[in-house]
Amino acid sequence: GTVGAYIDAVASGSPAERRGLRAGDVIISVNRVQINTAFEMTRQLGSAQTRTAQIVVLRNNSFVPLTLSE
Repeated sequence: GTVGAYIDAVASGSPAERRGLRAGDVIISVNRVQINTAFEMTRQLGSAQTRTAQIVVLRNNSFVPLTLSE
């Protein structure tokens, strides 16, 4: 099946852009939990015990670790 949450667009100057997300990225894990859908991504980010999330995106066939924080 499909793995990940596809990022269709990232607004210029947005928090997501400042933290390194790009249009076309596929978020495949949040805090070491595999993500299969956008709903799972939202749920996992919302349930994080801290204000910082470690995510991994698939970009140009490479895994890229990013840190998201409020």
